Amino acid sequence: MSGTMKKLALLVFLFLLLSCSGKKGNDSLQDGRQTSPVHSRKASQNVENRPAGRTEAPKSFTMPEIPPMLVESGSRTLYLLNHFWDNFDFSDTSYIGLKEITERAFIHYAQMLSQRDVVPYDKAVEGMLIMLNKAQADSSMYRYFTGLCKKYFYRGNSPMMNDEYYIPVLEHMLQSPHLAPASKKAAELDLKRLKRNLPGQSAENFDYTLHSGKTQTLYQLKAEYILLFFNNPDCPACKEVQEQISASPLLSKLIQKGSIKVLALYPDSDLAAWDKHREQIPSAWINAYDKDQRITLDELYDLKAIPMLYLLDGQKKVLIRDGKVKQVEQLLSAIIQQE
Repeated sequence: MSGTMKKLALLVFLFLLLSCSGKKGNDSLQDGRQTSPVHSRKASQNVENRPAGRTEAPKSFTMPEIPPMLVESGSRTLYLLNHFWDNFDFSDTSYIGLKEITERAFIHYAQMLSQRDVVPYDKAVEGMLIMLNKAQADSSMYRYFTGLCKKYFYRGNSPMMNDEYYIPVLEHMLQSPHLAPASKKAAELDLKRLKRNLPGQSAENFDYTLHSGKTQTLYQLKAEYILLFFNNPDCPACKEVQEQISASPLLSKLIQKGSIKVLALYPDSDLAAWDKHREQIPSAWINAYDKDQRITLDELYDLKAIPMLYLLDGQKKVLIRDGKVKQVEQLLSAIIQQE
C-alpha cells in the first residue's frame, strides 16, 4: 500500500472510530507547545447531574508543553514521545469509557511512533515502556492500554500494524503483576508466534503442493532470493500486490533472470477457489497451496493479515517480514548497487 493510501486508510479508520463513539464538536488533538483540551459529552452530562455546589471540570487530554529550546522537529517529536502522557491521570479509570479522549490520544501517540525516519526503534520502545509503566497505576487501566496496543499494533486491519512495536508490549505484559495467568498465557503464545521469522532469522520450512500434486519444501527452492507471497484468490488486496510485483521493472528483470523466485502460496483449505483462480497467477511464479494446513495449524507464520510478503535470501534467511513491494524493491536495489 502506498504512503498516500496508508494515510487515507488511517484517516478513514479514525473517522469511523470517532463516529462510533458518538462524538460531536471540535475536540481535535494538536501537536506542539499548546495544550489541547478534548471535552467529553459524557463528562459534561455528569457535571449537569451533580448536586448543586459540586462542580468538576470536563474530562480532557492535555498535551505536554515542549521546552522552547527544542526547535528541531525531530527533537520535539522525541520529547513528546517520552512526555506525552505526563498530564494524564492513569489512576482515573473513568477515562477507560471515554474513547473520544483516551483512545484518540493513543492514536495520536501511535502516529508519532510510526515516524520511522524521525523515531529510531529503540526510542519508540523507550517511549512505549514509559507509557506502560505509568499505566500500571491501576490494573484496569493497564489492561486497557495493553488492549489498545494490541488493537493498533497487532491486528491485521489496523493501518498502524507493527509487530516490532507489539513485541516489547508483550514482554512487558509477561512481567506485569496486573494480568491474570490466563492473560499472560495468551501473551506468551502471541510472543512466541511473533518471534518466529524475524529479520535475520532462518525462515520456518514448510511443504507446498503444486497443481500437479507434486510436493516440495521451501528449502528445496534454489535462487538468490525468494519472495514468499501468501495470498487468497478472493482477496482484492492480494490482486493489488500481485499487480505491483508484475509491474515492477526490477522484480520482473530478476524473475526473468532466475535471480528471484516468487512462491505464491495459498494457506487456506478451499482448493476449489484456489483452482478457479489458478490461471491468474503469472506463469513465471510458483503457484502452490498448503495441502496439510501445517502453516496455519502449527502457526509457522503469523498470517493475521493477507496478503503478506516475506523476502528471503538464498540461505532462507529473512530479509523482510510482512513487507511492501516498494520495500522489497528498495532493498534489492541497494544490494545490487553494492555488488
